[in-house]
Amino acid sequence: MYVCILPSSSSKVTEFPLVTDIRWLGITNLTSNGPDGTIGATRAFSGPTSVGTLTFTEKLDSFQSRPDGSYITRISQFDTPIRYPTGNGSFSGYWITLEADYAAQYETVVKWSIYTCFTGNPIPYGAIHINALTGLLATMEQAGLVKGNSIGPWSALNP
Repeated sequence: MYVCILPSSSSKVTEFPLVTDIRWLGITNLTSNGPDGTIGATRAFSGPTSVGTLTFTEKLDSFQSRPDGSYITRISQFDTPIRYPTGNGSFSGYWITLEADYAAQYETVVKWSIYTCFTGNPIPYGAIHINALTGLLATMEQAGLVKGNSIGPWSALNP
């Protein structure tokens, strides 16, 4: 699990497009189908791994928002399995839960957990997710959605 506490200037963290605009992950969408918060919406992107560049398609499985602007979203890998270009394995699925909780005025806690099924260790998730949450904060700052200082990000598994 990866955690970041964001001092958001927005009262509703859902104002930020986490699904359709993933530049904060350090990658760019190749395609997207459906708006944020729409169950069944998909996005595709390519990313480098230790076994070559892989293209992933993700599907939004659920999106639940709360009156305070907090939300829980669940995303899964849609195109499984992805065979490694090296021929020595596959990426057989992952399931992501991204939860943004209102903690206090101008404070949002973002929790990101992922379960994966793959051969070997093609992706350094600890580093990727900490960098992605850092990118999320930078993107939100550029959009004027951050007030104050952030605490984190940090990982419960890979400090």
